[in-house]
Amino acid sequence: CVILGTWTMPKRFKNVTVLRKEKLVKEDLWVDEAGKILCPMERFYDASCISEFSHDTVFDCNGLIAAPGFIDVQFNGAFGVDFSSTDLKVNEVLELSEMLLKYGV
Repeated sequence: CVILGTWTMPKRFKNVTVLRKEKLVKEDLWVDEAGKILCPMERFYDASCISEFSHDTVFDCNGLIAAPGFIDVQFNGAFGVDFSSTDLKVNEVLELSEMLLKYGV
């Protein structure tokens, strides 16, 4: 999320469906000019005035699914997890999924 003092005017995507903890949920996404997804609660509590919390553009996604771009169609693993291993465990895939969400591909 954004650190106080580095505010940009984010874009708000309302009524968008996103993947959260293995479930598709409808919520709003706030994205800064660099394409980073922002945490609206942290923005709200860190803002010293309403203009720091505002946005300049709103897109109504009407329930469409938002997914990360540049997804590689062939993915062999990462962060020490090898998808070609015969010893691959479900918990390794879940942990890798969390790491990819946190750090990206």
